[in-house]
Parts: sequence; structure tokens; C-alpha cells
Amino acid sequence: MKKAKLLNQKKEVLAEFVLPESLYDVPLNRFIDFLVECRPLVQDVDNAKYLQTLIMAVSSFYGIDSKVLLKSASGINEIEKQSVGASLSSLFTYATKLIADFKPSFSSEKRGFKFTYLNEEYTILPILNQSIPGEFILPELSVIEVIEVVELSRVRETTVKTRADPDGKLKRRLNKMLEEKIKSLGSKPQNEDLKAIQDVQDKLYKEEIESRGDPDGSLLYTFYLKTLAILAKKEGEELPFEDSKREIFIQDRAYYFQNINAGIALDADFFLTNILPYLGAEHPAGGFLKNQSFGLVVAMLLKKENNLKKVYSTPSKFSKRLAGVK
Repeated sequence: MKKAKLLNQKKEVLAEFVLPESLYDVPLNRFIDFLVECRPLVQDVDNAKYLQTLIMAVSSFYGIDSKVLLKSASGINEIEKQSVGASLSSLFTYATKLIADFKPSFSSEKRGFKFTYLNEEYTILPILNQSIPGEFILPELSVIEVIEVVELSRVRETTVKTRADPDGKLKRRLNKMLEEKIKSLGSKPQNEDLKAIQDVQDKLYKEEIESRGDPDGSLLYTFYLKTLAILAKKEGEELPFEDSKREIFIQDRAYYFQNINAGIALDADFFLTNILPYLGAEHPAGGFLKNQSFGLVVAMLLKKENNLKKVYSTPSKFSKRLAGVK
């Protein structure tokens, strides 16, 4: 990984930090903080709030002290603000490019997903199709593991919804908007129009629930640490059968995984998305992280031109202000 320096208009060093070469160089906790801080950027925000939000997102992704960046952007003139904005925009673009370029690195679902953490190898075992349609082989995946993961997913989903929409007002408001939109289509709306409107409403509801129910991303972070703690095993390991011992094992292993990187977490997320739907569980155990990650990339690409104007920058200034990369 390369060392980098963030400079101001006077070429004074605002911060020194490590420039990650991939998401395998970014801790999961910082990556989730980045996704959380980016939520307002997907919406239309004014220039002042956009710059402040950009500061918090960049701070999270690169581990730069947000107080340093916030101080650098306060009480300065427009020329200096262009310099700070250009540097932040360049760093933000680099972060989203790492997400866009990410490709999961597990070779085969049949052999499971293997990863190395702190010089030890862990494996998440697969679920295989049998020759009989609808039947699946769980060669080493125990019933206890399946129950723990499904319950973990259920608890997270319930907690998020309860926090976000305890009295159902949000759901009712969105349903009313849906009904009004359908009425505006006339007496005989087309099926594809109805589906498109329903899809938009479902997407909006999920985003609102996630944003309100897990505002700092802590539930998402804990969910992935515990999912890995349940499913990822060293050779010869098994979840304890006794409830109390199993709970201690999961808590201790989740704590042990707290410094895992975003690349491994996304690899696991892709893998779990592919195998766990076979269980027919109502509550998915995979997909949250990758959906939020690549959803952000798509949203920012759609808003790219407008966002560049909001940080008062031009492409020609990027390389001048993001100096000192070694």
C-alpha cells in the first residue's frame, strides 16, 4: 500500500494516510462507516451539506481524522474551498472505483469459501444440489449452524424495522403514495407500469428502513461478524452443541474477527448470497453488504456531473491537490 498526503492550497499537509490498493486493505468497520456516511450523497443535498458529508465519507474510508478535515473546510475562502473540495472529490472517486472494480475471489461454490485471517485459514462450507430437483446436500453444515444464521438474520431484520417504523406510519405513508400514483395512471394501467411503481416503492421502503433502523451501521457490522463466527471454521472446528457454550463461542469469535477487511466480508457475502437461498429461509443471510456497496456506486455514477459542481472543483485540479503519493 502507498502512503499519501492531503495538501491544502498552500501545499501544507492536512493529513497523512495509507492509500488502499483494494478493498482487502480497508477494515470492514471503516467500510461500513463509509457506506453509512454516503447515504445523504445519494439524495439531493445543498452544497454546504454535500461538502460536509463528503468529508465524513472520506474520513471513514481512509481513517483520516474527521476533525482535521472539517477544520480545513471551515473559515476559508472560495479558492481554498476549491482546493479542499477537489482533493476530497478525488479521494471519494478513488474509493468508489475500488468498490466498482471489486470482483469476488472464491473459486468454486462446490469447494466452499476459504479465507485467511491473522495467518489462519477458515472455511465456509457449501450447500450442494442433489440429482433430485429441490433437494440439497449439507455435507458439513450442521442444523445448529443453519438455525443460528437464520435466527441472526431474523433478529437483525426485526430490530431494524422496529426501530425505523415502530407504528407502521412509514409503511402507510408509502402505501398512500403508491395508491395515488396508480390512480394517476388512469382506469386501465399497464402491468409493467404497476410493477415499476411497486418496485420503486419497495426499494424506497427498504432504503428508509435501513437508514432509520441502523443509522450508524452497527447492526450491519455486528451481523457480518457473527455470521462469519457461526459459519467460518478452522479445520476440525464445530459449533458447541450446548447453548451457553455456543453463545460464548460466537461472541468470542465475532470479537476476534473485528479487524477483518471489507474484501473478505464482500467475498463471504457473495458466497452466502449464492448458497443460502437454497435453505428457503424467509430472512436472507447474505446480500446486504454487496447490495449497499454497488447500489452506492450506481447512484453516484448517475449523479456524477452534478456532484462535481457541488465541490466547486475541476478535473485539472485533482492531481495538484492530492499530492505526495509515494
